Amino acid sequence: MADSPYGRRPIHTIKLGRQTSEDDKLRYVDVKPKLEFGGTIGAGLLTVALPLFLVAYVALLHRTEPTLTAIANIRSVDLKSLFTFEAFLIVFAWFSCSLLSYLIPYGRNVPGRRLPDGSVLHYNCNGLIFLLIALVGFEVAYIFNVQVIDYVVVNIVQLTVASIVLSFVLSVLLFIRSLSVPKSALSDAGYSGNAIYGFFMGRELNPRIFGIDLKFTCELRPGLVGWLLIDLCACAVNFKQTGSVSPSLFFVTAAQGLYIADALWFEEAILSTTDITCEGFGFMLAFGDLAWVPFLYCSQAIFLMNAESHTPQAIPHWFLIALIALFVVGYVIFRSANLQKNNFRSQPNNASSTAMKSIATGVKDRRLLCDGWWGWVRHPNYLGDIIMAFSWSLACGFRYTAPYFYPFYLCVLLVLRAERDERSSLRKYGSAWTTYCQEVPYRIIPGIW
Repeated sequence: MADSPYGRRPIHTIKLGRQTSEDDKLRYVDVKPKLEFGGTIGAGLLTVALPLFLVAYVALLHRTEPTLTAIANIRSVDLKSLFTFEAFLIVFAWFSCSLLSYLIPYGRNVPGRRLPDGSVLHYNCNGLIFLLIALVGFEVAYIFNVQVIDYVVVNIVQLTVASIVLSFVLSVLLFIRSLSVPKSALSDAGYSGNAIYGFFMGRELNPRIFGIDLKFTCELRPGLVGWLLIDLCACAVNFKQTGSVSPSLFFVTAAQGLYIADALWFEEAILSTTDITCEGFGFMLAFGDLAWVPFLYCSQAIFLMNAESHTPQAIPHWFLIALIALFVVGYVIFRSANLQKNNFRSQPNNASSTAMKSIATGVKDRRLLCDGWWGWVRHPNYLGDIIMAFSWSLACGFRYTAPYFYPFYLCVLLVLRAERDERSSLRKYGSAWTTYCQEVPYRIIPGIW
């Protein structure tokens, strides 16, 4: 069969009612990949709009009064001052340390999912060790009063811009590299025949260099650990200015620290996510990992640092207890749902897994879990994530809306991701997925949606 302009892509053939062999599961067909995010126009607009929004938002949070009217004043900022070589060197050094951490000879060696060409990559899951090293480094910097802590807070806009520049540079290098790899190494976006879309989504599925898996390493380490370090810098500055860390800032930092440590403790869980199994490594993930996550997700800590430094406000004890309880509820749902799913997938023959209600798909070793949290809603982990996000923003009070962007953005992101996941599951599992949706009718919010 001759190649189409979009290449010959391996896809799963679903044969319900019998066990499929590995040869049956993969076959090559000529197919034009479905373009996500509005195709060429959407990818181009997002590549420009997301960085601009992020810089404006971080600059807004850095204002004493982060109101919508303050946006007009942002236009008066000297654009030349937004990028500094010093900030870029700091960001590049952090990025380099994140990549090199993958080579630390400790951690769990975990196999990933079987790729379309039949191969299986192995991953060094030692992100928690990198987190511990980073925390020790922060403690040393704090004890010896290294000025980088103050620099991070004062120059957070410049660091944001530097991270965006680095994500563009990395994306260009990844795109150039992808032009010389075999077709079997490409993601669906690499077969789209569209340069702009390929740049945004990423053409190569699993780029590796000098033994470092670039996409896997960037997925959690520079963004999540960088996010926590920014939170800690905010706490250090707040303590220096007021003599204590405000209860609300302490709660946000501790809660987000637990969330980040949890992600790195269960680092191998991301090997089954769409980002690793399906998405290429392009601007979307590079920008998200290096810039969007660390500088957007720390918004509550930055806001509270500025607010407490100028107009300290006592948070009622009952309200703080309520926030802690709300976070714990979200965390319990998030973690226990993910553990149920991971144990069900990784240990399908375990007694606890076989006792859980599930639906056969006809694909070897793949069943749809419809018990426990996954019999309550189809994406219980998303619900837990959203609850935790709102607990962090509620700690910022109700005077300003700026700290509430993150949870509302997360709602939109997870709703769109749920729809993408379900379209993909319908293609893979056919009538089995339809049956599952009838068994579990609600996606994220039980009884509502």
